[in-house]
Amino acid sequence: MTGDALAIDVGWRPGLIGWTVAAHATYYARDWGFPAVFESKVAREMAGFHDRYRPERDVAFSVSGDVGFLATMSDAGGARVLAAKRRQAVFSDDVRGLGLRPNAL
Repeated sequence: MTGDALAIDVGWRPGLIGWTVAAHATYYARDWGFPAVFESKVAREMAGFHDRYRPERDVAFSVSGDVGFLATMSDAGGARVLAAKRRQAVFSDDVRGLGLRPNAL
C-alpha cells in the first residue's frame, strides 16, 4: 500500500468514532500493554469531541479504507489553521510512516 493510492477525506463521516476507538485500543494494548480502561477513556474523549465538533470551526481528516484519522479543534472561531490543537490521531500499521499529506487543503 502506498500513500499515493489513498484518499484523504475532510469532514466527519459515520463510523469514525468507533473506528478510532478500536484502532487506539488495539494499538496501545498490543504495543504498550495499556489496559481496557484506556479504551473507555478514548471512547469518552471521542464522544466529547463529536459533541463539540463544528465543521465551520473544526476539522476531521480520515484516510480511505479506515486506515487513519486525525482531528483538530479550534478555540478561536474560524482561525483553525493558526489555533488548531491536535485532538486525536491514529493510523493503522498499513500506512504508519508513509508521510500521508492532505493535498487538497
